[in-house]
Amino acid sequence: MRLSSLLIIASGALLLAGIAHADIVNGDFEAGGSGWTVSVPMGWTVTFEPNGGNPSGVARIESPAGGPGGRACIQQTFDCGITNPASVCSIPLDFRADLGQLEGQATMRIFVNGFEFTPTGLGPDDFEWNHVELGGFCGTDALELCLQVVAGSPRWALYLDNVMSISFCDVVGIEGSPWSTFKQLYRDPAR
Repeated sequence: MRLSSLLIIASGALLLAGIAHADIVNGDFEAGGSGWTVSVPMGWTVTFEPNGGNPSGVARIESPAGGPGGRACIQQTFDCGITNPASVCSIPLDFRADLGQLEGQATMRIFVNGFEFTPTGLGPDDFEWNHVELGGFCGTDALELCLQVVAGSPRWALYLDNVMSISFCDVVGIEGSPWSTFKQLYRDPAR
């Protein structure tokens, strides 16, 4: 009885220690652009709208029609758990495109700590909400979500919503041999 109770408690503690809250601020855009910084070329717009998201608030990056091309981004630096190079910070988000009609003119580009994930070409198939999940490192992460279009393209819009961070930062294994201490408690016949 004593051993099984301790194992249940230890198992629960291990599970809870591995998954922790992470700190992307306002990833549902319910509070407008609070927590986000914007980088846009002249003629581009970034708006944080109360409706049109998946479901409510949304970030919208829009290029000008027939412009010189370029890239506009929203960025946020956030903490995701405790720094541990052997662990992962998951960053899921929803996106969809609008306005543009031809594939090959617009791309969603995502950077985490300066490293680019596979660029996602946008086209009419992306007018419905899509979901993608990225991986960062535990500790401080810099996230950059961008719309890039080629010169002369019609106007394109990229909608972003439900940007989160989920910490899978294992802090249990960092301490020196706690499991052997547990085992010793139950092997010692004097106890």
